[in-house]
Amino acid sequence: MGRRDHERIEQEPTGAADKVAEVLARLYRAADRWPRVNPQELRHLERLVARLPPDDRSHVLLRAFVAPPANAYLAQQYAGELLKRLRPPCSGPLTDLLRSVLPKWNRSVEQLPWYLADVFGSKAIVKSLDEIDRCDMVDRVQTATVRYWLKGLDHGARRG
Repeated sequence: MGRRDHERIEQEPTGAADKVAEVLARLYRAADRWPRVNPQELRHLERLVARLPPDDRSHVLLRAFVAPPANAYLAQQYAGELLKRLRPPCSGPLTDLLRSVLPKWNRSVEQLPWYLADVFGSKAIVKSLDEIDRCDMVDRVQTATVRYWLKGLDHGARRG
């Protein structure tokens, strides 16, 4: 084993939290590096996320919606595509999740509501959205847009 191999090993994250941080940093760098989703980078990110423990996969990808970088739209596009492809399990109360992701969610990223529908079901999402609207927790434009994307699912609008 040469010197470079030792340096690379020393730089690689050792714990699950380090790996999550590495994947998130890579996702944010990809959003800054290219003007649109780069298919090769998306495949690389998919492999990195797939290596994470199952519970960490949704956590790292949903961070792009909770705490987006400056280029939020593109970071959310990457994260949304990965959520759609990998469909990682997501634990925790749906209403709390929606309250955390919707305020900074770019409404053009339809993959987020589609992923949530795959994991929780459209009816559960609508029920949580109704609760959020009753309590005035999130801008109603956001909740109305989720409903819009869910209706598209009912009419076969999902792409690729």
